[in-house]
Amino acid sequence: MLRRVVALLFAAVMSFGVVAVTATPAAANPPGETTLVPRTLGDICGAFLGIYQGGNSVSCYRREGSTLIPVGQISTKTACEYGNTYTMRGYRQGPYAALICEYYTEIVETTYSPVSVGEYCRAQVNPQSSVGLYRGNAIECYNWPTHLGNGTPTAACQYFASFGNHTVLGAWAGGSESLVCRLAR
Repeated sequence: MLRRVVALLFAAVMSFGVVAVTATPAAANPPGETTLVPRTLGDICGAFLGIYQGGNSVSCYRREGSTLIPVGQISTKTACEYGNTYTMRGYRQGPYAALICEYYTEIVETTYSPVSVGEYCRAQVNPQSSVGLYRGNAIECYNWPTHLGNGTPTAACQYFASFGNHTVLGAWAGGSESLVCRLAR
C-alpha cells in the first residue's frame, strides 16, 4: 500500500512539477494552521519527498531514476517546527499524505496577585479563603492568618484559563508571591 501511495505521489510530482510549499494558498488555511505537502516535507527531510501517513513521524524518500528509496524519518514535531516561530499545538493528517501543523495564535503571560489567586482558593480549595500565595512551588490558601489548604500553580492557571477558553502552557512564581500563567489560544 505504501509503495502504491509513493508511486502515485511520485507520478504526480513528475507529471505536474509540483513544488508548492503548501497544498492550498495560505489564505485558505485557517489562522494557526500550515499544510506541508510531500515535496515540502522532502525539503525538510533533506530528501526528495516526505510522506505523512499518521502517527508521529514523516517517512523520507530520495529519488533514483523513477524509483523512490526510503532514507529515514523525521518527527512530525521537527517538521512542524522547521522554520516556524509559533508554539505548536498539534498536528493531523492532511489530504494526499500532507501534514497539517496547528499552532497557537495567541500566547499571553498574565500575573495574578495573591488576592486574585484567593478567588481560585475560594472556588477550588476552601470557601473561607481570601488570599492565595505562591510559596515553595505550591499555592497556599489563607484566611489571614489561618492556613486553609494548598493548591497547585497549574490548577490555579487552569481555573483562570477556563474563563477565556485558553490552554495552560506554564505557571511560575511572580514578585510578591504572585502567580504568573502562560496561556495560549
